[in-house]
Amino acid sequence: MKRNCVLVYLTLAILLIPTWLKAADWWNANYSYRRNVTITNNGSSNLEAGYSLKVSLNTASLVTAGKMLATGNDLRLVYWNGTSNQELDRDLINPNTTATDVWFKTQVVIGGSSSDTSYYIYYGFPGAGSPPASKNQVYMFFDDFNEGNADGWTPIFGSWSVIGGEYVQTSTVGRPITYAGDAAWTDYVLEATGVMTGGYPVLEFMGRYTDTLHYYLLGLNNNLDNNGEGPGFELHVMNGGMTQLSAPDGSTFSLGTYYRMKLALVGTQLKARYWPVGGSEPAGWMIEIGDSALSAGRIALNGYGTSTKWDDIQVRKYSLIENSGHLAVMAGSEEQKGVTDTDGDGIPDTADNCPSTPNPGQTDTDTDGIGDACDTDDDNDGVLDGADNCPLVFNPGQTDTDTDGIGDVCDTDDDNDGVLDGADNCPLVFNPAQTDTDTDGIGDACDTDDDNDGVLDGADNCPLVFNPGQTDTDTDGIGDACEYDSDGDGAPDTADNCPSIPNPGQTDTDTDGIGDACDTDDDNDGVLDGVDNCPLVSNPGQTDTDSDGIGDACEYDSDGDGAPDTADNCPSTPNPGQTDTDTDGIGDACDTDDDNDGLLDGADNCPLVSNPGQTDTDTDGIGDACDTDDDNDGVLDGVDNCPLVSNPGQEDTDGDGTGDVCDSTPALIPSMTGWGIIAAVIIMSVLMVRALRRRDQGHPVIR
Repeated sequence: MKRNCVLVYLTLAILLIPTWLKAADWWNANYSYRRNVTITNNGSSNLEAGYSLKVSLNTASLVTAGKMLATGNDLRLVYWNGTSNQELDRDLINPNTTATDVWFKTQVVIGGSSSDTSYYIYYGFPGAGSPPASKNQVYMFFDDFNEGNADGWTPIFGSWSVIGGEYVQTSTVGRPITYAGDAAWTDYVLEATGVMTGGYPVLEFMGRYTDTLHYYLLGLNNNLDNNGEGPGFELHVMNGGMTQLSAPDGSTFSLGTYYRMKLALVGTQLKARYWPVGGSEPAGWMIEIGDSALSAGRIALNGYGTSTKWDDIQVRKYSLIENSGHLAVMAGSEEQKGVTDTDGDGIPDTADNCPSTPNPGQTDTDTDGIGDACDTDDDNDGVLDGADNCPLVFNPGQTDTDTDGIGDVCDTDDDNDGVLDGADNCPLVFNPAQTDTDTDGIGDACDTDDDNDGVLDGADNCPLVFNPGQTDTDTDGIGDACEYDSDGDGAPDTADNCPSIPNPGQTDTDTDGIGDACDTDDDNDGVLDGVDNCPLVSNPGQTDTDSDGIGDACEYDSDGDGAPDTADNCPSTPNPGQTDTDTDGIGDACDTDDDNDGLLDGADNCPLVSNPGQTDTDTDGIGDACDTDDDNDGVLDGVDNCPLVSNPGQEDTDGDGTGDVCDSTPALIPSMTGWGIIAAVIIMSVLMVRALRRRDQGHPVIR
């Protein structure tokens, strides 16, 4: 009995399913493929029926795969009303490309914040004929003038006619105007292709046209406009009088070049752009402006002083929903005829990991064979997705450091401090400033030793200043490294030349920036103060002439000779007499050239007498300048009649005081007086008598 009741309930449930929820029947067995089109209205208001929409898809790949004709003739747009299919007119733009647009009209109202999945694109029939493609069934209004007439248009000025599939205006006088459409039209997009062929180079059309005194005028102007501005793309409003809404942008245009212009009017918002035919339509609007002067009206073409041609005039509805970006149209995954696909996601049931739930991507995070779309525990961590703070990442512990409802394993900012974990130096501790005192890559907020000195912050007397020794001179619990005046001497540490040793005077003998109180070498002479015999006077040699333990550099009388160093001409050599032979200020005791003759005393033969020539007549090693017997003849120079020539006998024949050995004119006869003269006369007389006798005897006379 219970089983029968269940069957009855199931049967009733199936029969009561709304027709719009049932999968659409395959429209035409000749077509091998289809794709569901989803229209989503994210706005708050309804999207009215008869609204022109486009869906984009890559038809080039379908043509390459042999699934679609290159012409696109087998691409059909079909609407499923819940019980039957209805083929719709469509406008196919750019077939066999990666960006084909298929335009069609909605058949029913689509409510706010809802979707409609009743539309399908069919393809894959090589024998397909021409599709229904009336553009007037796709748009509010369309005219390409291919029928050879201008039905629906009302010219009021100028000369208008259809020639060669174009609407041509040949008059260059006044402002020729022709209009079409419904005066009740409010919000719409007007597009038209035009070309200037002669006259005043202006190409213009009108939106919300009521009469010749009320309309919006969009145009390309190659000359100055009524305000004396131009050239450029510009928008005006005529509301009894002409008002410029946007100044010309400076663009220039060419006669004979076709341009496409687009004007969107929705409420008080006006937008416009243009581009040369054959070029790409700009992504953004060139003009965006608000104006409330006109709310409804027809469309019109204008040829102010210009001969023009027009073609492909198109008008479609335009809503605030689309204008606000709240409308989306998307083609779903491909279905193949004859293949069971219960959920219509393009994946056959036999291969679908969620056969009853659409999931064309077949995502299966935990690779358990059950797609995420129907898996209650996507990451297989034992926590159901509804309660899992990281439903796609395995985390049975559900750790959520910042309690933001997103588990740490999938939270890109675990501590919610605004710094992503990958760059956060404390990813689990809130620290937006990212302070890292010791620059070790671990932020202070989570670093147990902020200054990296080996002392943990809790015991560190300067936790933010490196001080492994923890010196605290004044024992106040604040380490010297971070205290203002560590030694309490009144000099702040930043200016104290001995920050850890009190020295209020800041004495620094050697001016090396280290005060004497803490300097181990006060005079900076390389000798530590403890062994320096002059610790405050630089004396690297440590000379101590008198060996009294006080270096000469700082002693009053270094050599102990009774002469103070300040007056001592040999401060390091005892010389109490202060003898200075050459009076050069250097005492002989320490002067290497006492006579200042250029010869060092050790080589000087007269060290105390200047004798640069070093003359030494008797070569006895004592220069003449200081030798008392220059010729070494035993007679002192002071009494020697030849002091430079040895003559111990001191002969001086002529008695002139110059010894014969050094006299250049010695006398042969000594000078005589008295008895000497008499003796000389006697001798001469005797010699003369002897000479006469020898002559008489025949002997030669000696003369």
